[in-house]
Amino acid sequence: VDLEAHDKPVSIVGRNGMGKTTLCQTLMGLAPPSGGSIRFQGQELIGKKSHEITKLGIGYVPQGRRVYPSLNVEEHLRVGGKVHGVSGKRDWTIERLYDFFPQLYDRRRAGGAELSGGEQQMLAIARSLLINPRLLVMDEPTEGLAPVIVDHLVQLLNDLAAEDIGLLLIEQNLRVASEVSDSLAIMVNGQIAEHSQSQKMLNDRSMQQRLLGVGGQQGAVTGATTDSNAEIFSFNFEMESLISDSASGQSSSQLRIGFVGNIVRAGVQRLPDHWIQDLTDPVGTVPQLPVAINYETREGSQVEGSVVTNQTEHKTASVVKPTAAPSIPITRWTHQNSAISIREPGAGATTFRGSEFNKRIRLDDMETINGKQLAVDKHLQSGGAPLIMIHGLGGTSNVWCPQVSVLSGKFSICVPDLDGAGRSPLNGEISIASLMADVVAMMDAFDVEKAHLAGHSMGTIVCQHLAANYPQRVMSLALMGPVPALPEAARPVVRDRAAKARSDGMRPIAEAIVEAATSSDTKTNQPAIAAFVRELLMRQDAEGYARHCEALADSQSADLAAIQCPTLLITGDQDKVAPPEVMEALRSQISGAQAHQMTGCGHWTTLERAKQVNYLMVKFYNDIGA
Repeated sequence: VDLEAHDKPVSIVGRNGMGKTTLCQTLMGLAPPSGGSIRFQGQELIGKKSHEITKLGIGYVPQGRRVYPSLNVEEHLRVGGKVHGVSGKRDWTIERLYDFFPQLYDRRRAGGAELSGGEQQMLAIARSLLINPRLLVMDEPTEGLAPVIVDHLVQLLNDLAAEDIGLLLIEQNLRVASEVSDSLAIMVNGQIAEHSQSQKMLNDRSMQQRLLGVGGQQGAVTGATTDSNAEIFSFNFEMESLISDSASGQSSSQLRIGFVGNIVRAGVQRLPDHWIQDLTDPVGTVPQLPVAINYETREGSQVEGSVVTNQTEHKTASVVKPTAAPSIPITRWTHQNSAISIREPGAGATTFRGSEFNKRIRLDDMETINGKQLAVDKHLQSGGAPLIMIHGLGGTSNVWCPQVSVLSGKFSICVPDLDGAGRSPLNGEISIASLMADVVAMMDAFDVEKAHLAGHSMGTIVCQHLAANYPQRVMSLALMGPVPALPEAARPVVRDRAAKARSDGMRPIAEAIVEAATSSDTKTNQPAIAAFVRELLMRQDAEGYARHCEALADSQSADLAAIQCPTLLITGDQDKVAPPEVMEALRSQISGAQAHQMTGCGHWTTLERAKQVNYLMVKFYNDIGA
């Protein structure tokens, strides 16, 4: 690697695995170089320890932010403030950092696990500034951040450059790297392959393709080639599906997810070869690569996105996210012995929606429980204690995905789609008592004598009744967005919602819930989470959802005094369904219950503040010896 950084910011760009992070670690004395020399202001760095390099005036913001979950913002800064930089100078004080990062001042009492990704990145930068660095080495600071936070971070980096701090920025995002520095170093296979001016790289598609494998600034797909014959058009259509008769031996699949809104300009892209492994069954083949639509929108347009794929044994469709549009979640279809086709209305396709669609395909995770067909996701761990996770009204097993990914190494987890929700067909009348009976029957079917229970929203009512009525079978409760039975004034409102689901379908309900039950921070900074919540609701069978509403409206409070197991309660400060005062009332009635409030969080706690919930659940289970 041959690289020089002087007074102006320098960005190093390159694909994954090119050696960018290793370069950072070598500069900071965390990885040994194979040879050569590293000099900073005339001093040789090779052979020095990391803390010695830091004292010379090089600050380091590592990839992944490395924030301690148990320390609050101010504690992080006070610990960082004990490390003296160049000549012990104190140009950057905690007070000045609060002026520079006002959001950190507002969140100074919040723990590391409670911070958003953007706030954690600000804290990581602030911590490194306390050594009063002459050079700041930053490894992919925008990774995993929402676009609006990325833009804010770019402005902060430019402000730092104006403070006469040298910046060495490691980035995959070409736009960000170019906005921070005028010069780029392109890293390929552990070497600096070329130096370029930022604007030259942005305007040279062939150079991007050759060195970075990208198709240009407009596209969001690495390695894509774009059809220049773009059209101006506008359309609006519903998603429809047709399931072919697999007995005929026809196995070709087509999946099309349509835009909703106005499209100004669109071009077709052919996805690159290295996406094959992400889009196929590990044992399947892809005779034809998928294509995607790259698009631009008018200001204010409401656009969801589009992807078209043609391949055998279709597993996953990934939606392209252009820079001009909101974040779009990945849509996943898993099916057996069936082909799926989704077309514009009028093209001869048959429409299936929600669980009606899923009933037409065979699912390996269907179980006969209490005489019903229920979809149950099982994550079994040898020797792991049983953990059953119960979703709420409008949810599915997917609301627990972030927690399952962390807890599945410790517990044997079962996550059902309740009767009439998600993939589970509607089996009859639904009540809190029937849902309780299904959970008990599931435990019996799986030979589970006792289990830890986790619940979200209406699922917390089911959990409370189970703990009160079957204390010998419940080891602990972890309740997210916990609610008691509804107050009398709220019951007619929920019954009206049931009627609305039957008359108008799930679209207006989904849009209203996303608006009212997710936080302002989620809608602004985590639009993919808001979109995912909407997708969960849109996939629900309207009749099944209506019956869950009626079960909630008829619910009665559990005997909270009878709950004797360890209990964890978590809610959001913007949760209008389970506001903090409701959680506090529950805490006061359940012996020994712990209560935690998530800042900037609405009712979909497990998704909106996944990392913080994961941390609190792991700590809770460790504390009780689970």
